[in-house]
Amino acid sequence: MTAQPVLTLYGRPGCHLCEDAAALLDRLAPALGFHWQDVDIDASPDLLALYDRVVPVIALGDTEIVRAPIRPEALRERLQQALPRRGG
Repeated sequence: MTAQPVLTLYGRPGCHLCEDAAALLDRLAPALGFHWQDVDIDASPDLLALYDRVVPVIALGDTEIVRAPIRPEALRERLQQALPRRGG
């Protein structure tokens, strides 16, 4: 059994768009077979420089999947393309 991929949600506390993206990831994770983690960009000068004005950003490894504004159907499509196929 292979481990599920882990997506990263780059955002910041108090960001309503980031909260919406987190809720969307929670809904999609069981169906698409991934886990996700959130990263506070304000805790890292490098991440702050990269993402300050574009959060939320969702990435798989080093590959950016989508950034704000995040449309649910577009995110689902991008994830289906980026994630490994489930069930072999």
